[in-house]
Amino acid sequence: ATLDGPWTREAQYAQADAAGAAIVLAYSAREVNLVLAPGERGAAPIDVTVELDGEPLPPEYRTPDTMVDGQGATFMRVTGSDLYRLVAGPAVEQHTIRLTARAAGLRAFAFTFGT
Repeated sequence: ATLDGPWTREAQYAQADAAGAAIVLAYSAREVNLVLAPGERGAAPIDVTVELDGEPLPPEYRTPDTMVDGQGATFMRVTGSDLYRLVAGPAVEQHTIRLTARAAGLRAFAFTFGT
């Protein structure tokens, strides 16, 4: 994974230092998951834009965590420290996912993948 924009790297996670900070990951899998947190315990939720190959997530790749905003962008709301299902595709495929924090403080821990 590549960090794009201002991030602080800690031993266990990377933390977005500003809105617009992004994580870019090229993968080959059916499902992509990431442990995320909105910052310290009790922090306000943070929305994260999720794009697949530079576009909003197509309906067949969305998960129960996926939401769509008024501009058609796909995102998820990180409300607490948890494993978030980012993508659930129809088959093992190669794609690039981009996660963009809409606020500072987002913490990204570890990716997991499913086939």
